[in-house]
Amino acid sequence: MTAVLTVEYLQKKLWVNTNNSFSDIKVLSIKQEGITEIDGSVLQKLTSLQELDVSGNGLSSFPSVKLDCLKRLNISDNSIADVTFLEAFPNLEELIVAGNPLDFSDCYIAASLLPNLRTLDDRKDLKFTQIVERYNSMLLPQIQEAWEENFSSSWNDRLSEQEIFDLTEKFVAFLKKEKLYGHHLLQKFKDFKVDTLARELVSSLHADHCPGSSQSAKRSRNKRAVTKRGAKKVKPSENMTLPPVDDFTLNYMLRCHSRRDNPSDHKSQVWRCAFEPDPANPGKSLTTVATCGSHFVCLIDCKAGIVRKRYQDDKEDFFCLAWTTVAVVIERARTQNINILIVGGKRGIVYLIDVEELVCYGKWSGHKKALGSILIHPEYPTFVFTGSADHLIVLWDIGVPTLPEYTFEHRKLLVLRAPHEVLQLAFCTATSHLIAACEDYCSVWHMADLESDLEDGQHTNAHRLPDFDVELPGQVEVGNNNDGETGVVYVDGLAMVSDDVIATKIARQGCIYLWRMSETLERRERQVKSVAVRPIAQLEWADTEQIYISCAGSGV
Repeated sequence: MTAVLTVEYLQKKLWVNTNNSFSDIKVLSIKQEGITEIDGSVLQKLTSLQELDVSGNGLSSFPSVKLDCLKRLNISDNSIADVTFLEAFPNLEELIVAGNPLDFSDCYIAASLLPNLRTLDDRKDLKFTQIVERYNSMLLPQIQEAWEENFSSSWNDRLSEQEIFDLTEKFVAFLKKEKLYGHHLLQKFKDFKVDTLARELVSSLHADHCPGSSQSAKRSRNKRAVTKRGAKKVKPSENMTLPPVDDFTLNYMLRCHSRRDNPSDHKSQVWRCAFEPDPANPGKSLTTVATCGSHFVCLIDCKAGIVRKRYQDDKEDFFCLAWTTVAVVIERARTQNINILIVGGKRGIVYLIDVEELVCYGKWSGHKKALGSILIHPEYPTFVFTGSADHLIVLWDIGVPTLPEYTFEHRKLLVLRAPHEVLQLAFCTATSHLIAACEDYCSVWHMADLESDLEDGQHTNAHRLPDFDVELPGQVEVGNNNDGETGVVYVDGLAMVSDDVIATKIARQGCIYLWRMSETLERRERQVKSVAVRPIAQLEWADTEQIYISCAGSGV
């Protein structure tokens, strides 16, 4: 049996005889009474209503009738799939929506519509508002830029109301096809914000041209300020195809790690870069590359040649980064792959960043000195190696964040002691060995019994020494001090070219050597702590005086 909440229905329930009595009601509870629809005229009479509970009914929608006094609303355990009606309750502080066919996006839409929201489904530590503000700040410059480049020429103050409406609809449709800022798990919320901000932009332009508009100058100032913060789009080069020879065409030159955005800053260096993995296709990459250096971590769209996003920490100098893809639970036990960027730097802190939202949702002090390298275990996506100038390599389990709260737990699993500062890390999957590039040589640990080692639970305090060291071909001493003595050798390049072939580069040596771990192990005698590698190839490299130029490899 279905029922509609009408004035007559409420009169019978509350034993109210006159309509005037409705205006005195402050608390109303109609739970589990089979209500499938609410007549908007009922809410219009409840002008003093502060708390409303209609949980456990069969509502699929809610009337958008303004209730300025409403502070608490419980619509749990219904069939409501759209929360845009909440705009009618500007002073709502507590909202309960559990048990409705809603997802993360609807929670953010609710937070966007309710400026005074304090509690959502009994959660008081809300991060929704922060993400809403971030979406506003990131999307608005992109929307303004799209308007200026594609629609501003169609605008003039003589447009009719219908022409303005048509232009607005065309603008909104255009934006929803563009690749704008926003997490793919929050597509519904992103579309909502794009629609809202775009309409507000056109509305403000219309108001600016209206005679006597007191907000005209203020809007213009705000528009200029926001546009200045937005990234300038660089149009792609016409020649995007690569020539059929071992050469490349330079399409873009970007300076995106300068301190204070100073174009004359030649000192800030880019230390690492890595392409973002494709969450839907393991082993494949997207066209976005992450770079770190100075105070910044940048997400660069290589196809468009622009910086899409940038994370900044003025107290940090970022030196290293790595991507990992983890499966998070999004709703009703359904999982979704997302990319997490792990970053570290001078302060020895490990940062976890969800790049889609540009949220640093976790960080902790991992080492006493600077981080030089971060490596994801090839078999366990939440296992992360961090190598530092404190001569330690730590294996962490960074866990999987719960969305949208971003709660997580990290654990220290294993500690390895290197003989010198750790500059690079690599993992040989063919033989299950971890290799660390340090001063003078590479150190190697056998990691085949990792699971049993972790079960022992003894390695977080005991610092495990290398199983053996690798002597690289053609090692030379680098530099001289004032007394004429030779300086240290820096193995500043280390990368896996395949599951067994390793590339190493020694600073200022002028070449890169390729060698096999399996062949090196065959020649290693039992208990011998040092093994010289036999290169299978020697690649020419620039004879530069610059050290700390890392290299990367990819098997084909």
